[in-house]
Order: sequence, then structure tokens, then C-alpha cells
Amino acid sequence: MSGLVGLIDALAVLTASTPDGVLSGLFGLRELGFGQEGVTLGFERSLPAWGWLLIVLGCAGLGWAGYRRLEGPRPARIGLAVVRTLLLLTLVVLAMGPRLERVRERLERDWVLVLVDRSVSMRVADAPLAIEGAPRATRDQQLRQMLERHAPMFAELAREREVVWLGFDAAAFDLRKRDTGEGPVVLPIAEGRRTAIGAALSSALARAAARPLSAVVVFSDGRSIDEPPAAVVRRLVGERVPIHVVPLGSPQAASDVAIAQAVAPEAAFAGDQAPVNVRLDRRGPAAGSAGVLRLEERATGRVLDEQRLEAGDPRWQDDAAAITLVAQELLPGEAQWAVRFVPDTPDLLPENDRATIDLRVVDRPLRVLYIDGTPRWERRFLTSMFLRERSVRSSSMLLAARRTFIEEGDVDIGFPPTTDQGWAEYDVVVLGDVRAGMFSNEQLDQLREHVASRGAGLLWIGGVSHTPSSWRGTPLEDLLPFRMDRGAGVGTSSNPVVVERTESGERLGVLRLDESLSNWPAYLSDPATGWNRLWWWQRVEDDAIKPTAEVLAHFRPAEGVGGPWPAVLTMPYGAGRVVYVATDEIWRYRYGRGEPLFERFYLPLVRAQARGRLARTGAEAALGVSPRPALVERPARVEVRLLDQSLVDRRLPAIRVLVRPMGEGVRGMAQTLTLGVEDTGARRALSQGYAASWLPTEPGVYEVVVDEPLLAPLGLRIEVEVLADSDELRDPMADHEALASLSQRTGGRVLDIDTLADLPEALPRREVVVAGLPQIEPLWDRPIVLVVLLMMLVMEWVGRRLIRLI
Repeated sequence: MSGLVGLIDALAVLTASTPDGVLSGLFGLRELGFGQEGVTLGFERSLPAWGWLLIVLGCAGLGWAGYRRLEGPRPARIGLAVVRTLLLLTLVVLAMGPRLERVRERLERDWVLVLVDRSVSMRVADAPLAIEGAPRATRDQQLRQMLERHAPMFAELAREREVVWLGFDAAAFDLRKRDTGEGPVVLPIAEGRRTAIGAALSSALARAAARPLSAVVVFSDGRSIDEPPAAVVRRLVGERVPIHVVPLGSPQAASDVAIAQAVAPEAAFAGDQAPVNVRLDRRGPAAGSAGVLRLEERATGRVLDEQRLEAGDPRWQDDAAAITLVAQELLPGEAQWAVRFVPDTPDLLPENDRATIDLRVVDRPLRVLYIDGTPRWERRFLTSMFLRERSVRSSSMLLAARRTFIEEGDVDIGFPPTTDQGWAEYDVVVLGDVRAGMFSNEQLDQLREHVASRGAGLLWIGGVSHTPSSWRGTPLEDLLPFRMDRGAGVGTSSNPVVVERTESGERLGVLRLDESLSNWPAYLSDPATGWNRLWWWQRVEDDAIKPTAEVLAHFRPAEGVGGPWPAVLTMPYGAGRVVYVATDEIWRYRYGRGEPLFERFYLPLVRAQARGRLARTGAEAALGVSPRPALVERPARVEVRLLDQSLVDRRLPAIRVLVRPMGEGVRGMAQTLTLGVEDTGARRALSQGYAASWLPTEPGVYEVVVDEPLLAPLGLRIEVEVLADSDELRDPMADHEALASLSQRTGGRVLDIDTLADLPEALPRREVVVAGLPQIEPLWDRPIVLVVLLMMLVMEWVGRRLIRLI
């Protein structure tokens, strides 16, 4: 029945307009047909041409052999032999599995990888593109205008090729394509802290593995912490895949001056001066580094101090400058200052031209204990200075060899302190030419711990008889800024010297003796002045100075050559500071100008030493973080120091500290730190420290809070600013040369906003034709085949009947 239906269907197409259509109809073909594009006749079991020739000859031989010896007309027998031959050939053909085949092929479009820089350096405003309302455009604005301007080109390119958009900073990531609006993709905020073009290329090529890759297009300023791996470049060159680059930013290096660090004391006395040490870094042309560095109040903008800095200023050394600003006549309360650099020309990164300073100003007298052993001129004028200065409460004592005491000062104490509490009354202890044997070892241990733990200052004033020679081997030998094993030679009156301040003295904000309290007067270092010569001084050799000591002032010979030799040395010791003055003839400065020069020499030194003590006075514990500001992914030290003996005696094994972000804009996570005990190795300690490292992961402002029940009533907390330690902003200059080199090595082009339209022409065609499984339509099982076989059998049977072979 089915054969009949197929036959009827086949007859229905006999009226087709083409022979191929007739054949397709006869075979009942619907999906594949004869004459269709890409359709060929094939066999499931194919044979070579010579095989088919043998089969044809064999079938012909069998057909003729069947009728050669039979009786009958020769033409009839030949005709029947032909019919049998055709029948045999048809059977063989059917046995080979005839079928129609069409190879399925698809065109795989080639890929174009587009990498877009999304690091924070894209915020740098040095692009030559003009933006309405802005003097200069950021690199990100330049990029967005490029993409918006050439959006039709990218849309047309996406219709012909597979365009893959990737953003990158330290690694590559997908960008979402934009359906409508400006530009072909949605660009996220440029906030990556580092750019790694090499890592981004490797990641992007992994995405395109086994794909026909036409080219890579990179939009970037070229600044990167790595280079493309050699293997990646070799692969691109070997596969002839070019990297076309679109440099962003200025092709010429722009100038940028940044405040790298601004450091001030934690606390100071009312009426005192506070130095702020600022380090400036410059990048780009030196011509743009001129400007004014200012210290000002954040709330009012009132300028406290300022210094002019020229492009060729000698303070610029290796593109860095150290400058000290000093605020005078401090008022009590919490001082909130800002350090700001105001360049003469627009700066590349205005955001790094400012730093903040917080300072606590305490309104109480500075407490000084002055002990000397010789009634010399230096002692007389120092004692008078302390009595005359209203901001100082002093106790002065002349300690004679037979333990007789001569007291002067605001407060009488009768004898030197013999307990920790006694020493704790003083912010600074001044030791003149007094013999070490006048003190017990216990007293000296107490004084050393007072400096190390409580942050007190110790001022040495060298003398002819006992300082420093008698202090060798005592507990205070460690508090001398030079090694006693090398000795301290003493000069003679035949070798007069003058004093000059060093850069370290300027940085600490001391030895400012001129009328403006800003510089060391040149006439004090000029031997021709005459009255400025010092006739007695101690010669400390350079190789005897301890590694942590600094020289604040030098001696230079007033006659002849030689030197310089240290005149004033300072050294940190624990929480405190030590100063050593290697002469007792500063009183000679009174010959020229009266008391001011003498006071300006000593009072700032004493005040500078007292600041460490002031930061700890009255506190039971102290919380600190260093460095400040902290940097992202750079360890910061978190320290809690117990200053109250009752807390030290509790012997806490550890202290917990909670670090949490402040404000919704900070993405950092809260962390709990466990601070371990610090072993100082001291025989007796007036304080105990606990410390741990904290690794900030995100920029912003964080609150550091002590989360320990015993210390909860103290309310220990501080705010710490964390800055992004970005290689981008450390050196924000665009590196177009690196991009050009990468493009040249891979056979690519350097494009700009005008030539970006030529990008499609620069992309090689790499699409490939991929062959799939063929579409097959078998022919051997069609009804028409059965009909043809029956017809040939019938023809042979009828022919045989006609010639009476049956």
C-alpha cells in the first residue's frame, strides 16, 4: 500500500519544470533533491573508477553469457542480455548504498578582542581632548568620547565579526555591551589600583582559545606594572595577530608635584612652635614644579607658614624635596591643619597636592629639671632663662662633689628624684657638667626608663670636667648619641669654631635663631663676625656617632681648614629623645644681640624634647598606628602601650583591636587584630607594649578601637586614613612608547581619535568554514527503485516469452 502511495506521489511531480525536479519527485525526495546547491550523488560503500569498470564488464559478460548459446533471433537475444546486464548493474548499485549528500558548512566569524583600561590612572586630567567647561579632559573622558564618536563603526564591525569587549586593570574582565545610548559598551568606574597589560593580554587570549582571532585592540595610557610575556608575543607574531593600540592621555610628559608625606608631632605646648616635615615628589618636566607650599588651618584657611619652591631650587634632590613648615604661637585645643602645594601651573593630579595634620595643643607649663655640677656661665644663663620663661616651670640644682646642693628655680625639690614618681614630674631633664657618681645606679635606671617609656627628653650639655667622660659604663651611657669607646676629644682655645645648622636641624624645626624664627642667621656661621666664635668645644669623631643619631648643627673652624664636627646631636631613645650640645659657650651669643639668640637656641630644643612626654602625660594607655596615613596592601603597625603600672601588673597575654571602615563609601571589611606582647628586654618596665600588623585592602577612613574589656573605660580609638598605594598615581605619566613598541612587535598600528575609523581596514579576515556532519538522503529504499526492478524483470520475462525461451 505504501509503495502505491509513493508511486502516486511520484507521478504527481512528473509535471515539474526541470528534469531534476522530475527525478526528485520520482524518488519522493523532500529535504534533499537532485540539482540542489551543494547536493551530490554518493555511495555508502564507494568504489574506485576501475572497480566500477570491472563491475560493468562483469555484469555485461554475465548478461551475454546467459543468452549467447540460446536459440532465437540474435537481436532479441542481445536486447535481453542488455536488460539482464542493467538489472545486475542496478542490483550492484543498490548494494553500494546510493544516496544524496550535502555537506553542512558554517562560517565561524573571526574574533576581535577590545581591551579597555579601567585603572585609576584613567582619572588623570592630561588628555589633549577638549571637554566643554573643563580646561583639560581626563583620560577616561577622552576614551568615552572616542567610543561615542566611533560607535557606528563598532556597530558595523559587530555585524561582521565577533567583537569581545574586556575591561582590565590588574586582570581582564567582561564589559556589558550597551543596547542603546552612547558608546558600544557600559564602562564601569575607573578604580583599579594597578594596571597589568601583560596579565590582561594573557587572560584575554585564554578567552579566545581555539577561535579564529583577527586582532587585539588596546585602549590604555600604557602605564603598566608588567610587560606582555614573551610567549604571548611569540604566539601573536606566529599567528599573525596584530595588536592595535589607542594611546590615551598626553603624549608629552606633564608635570606633577605630590605631597608624599607630612609628619607633625602628636602634641605640643600652648605658645610653642610645631614643625611639620613635608616630603614632596615631582614627576615630569621640572619646569612645572614651581609653587608655594603652605601650612594652613583647615577651617579658616589662615596661612600658618609657607615656603616658595622654584623649579631649580637646590632642595630638589633626585626629584624629591624635604621642607619643614613651622607653626608659631600655638593656641590650646585640637589643631586641624592642612598642608597644601599651590603650583604656578596646573598640576597633573590636584588630589595629591594636599595632606591633613591633626595636633593636640596642651595649655600647661613645661616642667624642666636642670642639674649641673659646675658654676659656669652656661648654667647661669640657662637658669635665668628658665626662670624668665613663663611657659616653663623649672627646678635647677648645682650638685657639688660633696653632695651639697644649691637650688634655684620655680620649684624647690631639695635633692634629685629617687623614685619613678619623682622623675615622672619632669618633661625634660637637663644634665650639665655633673659627675655620674653623684647619682646611684637605681636613680640612673629610673631616669633611663623615664626617657624610654614615658617619652621624656634628656638634654646633655658637655663640660670640661665630667660630661661625657664620667658617664662611661653607667646606665645612661646608652643615652649618649655617640660611643664612649671612641671617646670625645676636647678642643682648645687656640682653635676657635663657628656653628652652622644642618638639614636635620631644619627638619626638626629647631635652631631658628633669626628675627623671623625661620632660619639660622648667616652671620653666626661667618668667622668675620668675631663675637660668634666659640673657644671651647668637644670634638666628636664621625665614626663614633651612633647609627640612629642625627647632627643638628656642625662646628666649622673659624681659622684654617678642617671639619665639620658635630656640635648638636640628637637621638631617639624608646619613646623619648636625647640631645647633646658639645659646647658650653652658647652664652657668647649674648655679646652680639643679648638674650634672644641664647633663648632661641635652647628653648626650642627643650620644647622639641618635651613633645614626646606630652603625648603620653596623663594617659593610662596609648593607641597608635604607623605609618600614617597607611597605604593599601602595605603593612601598618598597630600598637597599644600600657602606661599605668596597675595595667602593666595585670599582665594581659594579648589585646584585641577592632578595625572598621567609616562611612558608606569605604568598601573595606571590619577586622579583628590580636596584639601580642612586645618583649623589650628591660629589667624593669614602666610600660608594656602590644603590637600587630594590619594589612589594609581598600582606601578610605578607618576607625581603630581597642576591644578589650579591661581597657574599655579608657575609650581608646583613633581614625586612620588609608590611601591607595597605586603604582598608577605614584607615576601617573602616560607611557605611549610602551604601547607603540607592543604594536610594532606584533605588526599592529597606533591609532588616535581620527584614525580609529580606519580600524576595520586594519583587521585581517580570519573567518573559517567549519564542516559539520553531512546531510544524507538514501535512495536504495525508494518505491521507484522497486518499480524499476520489477519493470526490468517484466521486460526480460516478456522478451523471453516473445522469442519462445519460456
